[in-house]
Amino acid sequence: MLTRRVKGVARYPRTVGMNKLETRYANRLKELILAGDIQEYTYETVKLKLAEKTWYTPDFMVILANGEVQFHETKAYMEEDANVKLKGIAEKFPAFTFILVKEERKQWVFRTIPPHKGE
Repeated sequence: MLTRRVKGVARYPRTVGMNKLETRYANRLKELILAGDIQEYTYETVKLKLAEKTWYTPDFMVILANGEVQFHETKAYMEEDANVKLKGIAEKFPAFTFILVKEERKQWVFRTIPPHKGE
């Protein structure tokens, strides 16, 4: 639990957690661990610096069975600024795979984010 301080006064503790879409996807990742398709996953544990005062925290860091590290971003709806940020982060960190995860008609849809080329 986190506590925010404003002007020296402790405020009510704030819980940091997943939204409903993220929770459903975490349950899917748990199934993939049991199936042996992935080794593990963590939620919002990595923060990547895109530019000065601009950071990106992926929803999930997923380690595949072969050791490959991927970052999965769950979105019910993709705003343009989030799309630009995802493309920029994919370009800055080409050693990792960034995947946009959406749920459509109770099916998971995956789109790998290619690094942009100055678009």
